[in-house]
Amino acid sequence: MSGPVVADHVAEEEWDAGTEPRPADDRRRRRPRASELLDTTDMIIGTGVRTGELLALQWDQLDLDAKLATIRRTIAQDRDGKFFVQGFTKTDAGYRELELPDHLVDMLMRRRVASYSEFVFASSVGTFRHPNNYRTSWRDALRDTDWKGTTPKSFRKTVATVLRDELGVEAAKDQLGHESERTTLKHYADEVHRSPAAGLVLSKLFV
Repeated sequence: MSGPVVADHVAEEEWDAGTEPRPADDRRRRRPRASELLDTTDMIIGTGVRTGELLALQWDQLDLDAKLATIRRTIAQDRDGKFFVQGFTKTDAGYRELELPDHLVDMLMRRRVASYSEFVFASSVGTFRHPNNYRTSWRDALRDTDWKGTTPKSFRKTVATVLRDELGVEAAKDQLGHESERTTLKHYADEVHRSPAAGLVLSKLFV
């Protein structure tokens, strides 16, 4: 690689690792950005939580021994547009207890050991992470990739589709915290056009 290309590559690696040069008076906690996005993405894939529920998640909502997460908070905006932690979820159905896959338990245990905040996915200064900053990091990470345009909601839709197909639409509704199955089916679970039971008929073509 040529000089400028190498420099750009090194700069990207430093940004991903959180080791990029900063002013001497910048006291923000350094942390790997790439792993931060990976952990939050895994949490969405493994639970189907909303972005606001994810960023509001605190350690007192987790029982890692029992492999359970209780979703009871979210990030909301007041009339002035200021974000705050709301002590209840978007809907009554949003208050729910979710089983955690082993992969998430391992990830959360690792984060708990290194934790410096009451928030599971805290900002660099220990407060809740601002939704707009989170979305910006997401877009920056996917820019110029085949995954450009993918959002956290894309993964919620995947969770809904998988659960609908494996456990039924009611299970998908409960996991995502929806009030009605209609919401799950209309906006989240991908529609599958199922073919007729033609296997037996078409098998005759191979005789």
